[in-house]
Amino acid sequence: MGYNVKKGYWEWFFALPDGHEDIGGYDVVDFPGGLYAFAASKDAEEEATEETKASIRSWVEASGCFELSTSENDQAERYVMTHVTTPMGYHQSDIFVPIVAK
Repeated sequence: MGYNVKKGYWEWFFALPDGHEDIGGYDVVDFPGGLYAFAASKDAEEEATEETKASIRSWVEASGCFELSTSENDQAERYVMTHVTTPMGYHQSDIFVPIVAK
């Protein structure tokens, strides 16, 4: 799931098997892929996920070999994605921030 900044709404992504035709009226798009920096937040609440995103961005900036994906340095338009899971009584949020190699 990722928030499309230009369109102003959340997008859900599902992988379709080759030849799958009945998509229930949803749009089918090619996912651009690429590199993502990943971290898990123990809580899926907005404050916790924002702190985790900030930690990822700090790590990327300090890495020396990666930078955050922008429209200036990445040919694909990619957004931060999340995957919310609920193991062991809390709401884990896996966060993926698009990056590029320097």
